[in-house]
Amino acid sequence: MKSRHIMAVLVVLLTLSFAMSSVDAKIVFSARNDQKLVELYNKILDAFREEYPEIEVVFEPLSGLWYEQFTIRLMGGIAPDVMASIVRYRVLRDSPGLGLQR
Repeated sequence: MKSRHIMAVLVVLLTLSFAMSSVDAKIVFSARNDQKLVELYNKILDAFREEYPEIEVVFEPLSGLWYEQFTIRLMGGIAPDVMASIVRYRVLRDSPGLGLQR
């Protein structure tokens, strides 16, 4: 599961980097503020920054009830460009106001 999670983050970041490769860009990346995950993401981001120095990646870990913070940001139009999550889709689907309910 961990390797799939890492691969998904890399794929999203690389896709964004190809789309913005001709201009200086900024990507806001958020994830749950878990010590082991933050260490892992920082290693991934360090490698990404070395390969693509023209793209600024701002890492904003979300603490506590991070999925509520993400939902509020999403509803407010200030969601991060990339959100890493191991939570199931059900948490967001069942969040009121997103229009994702069945």
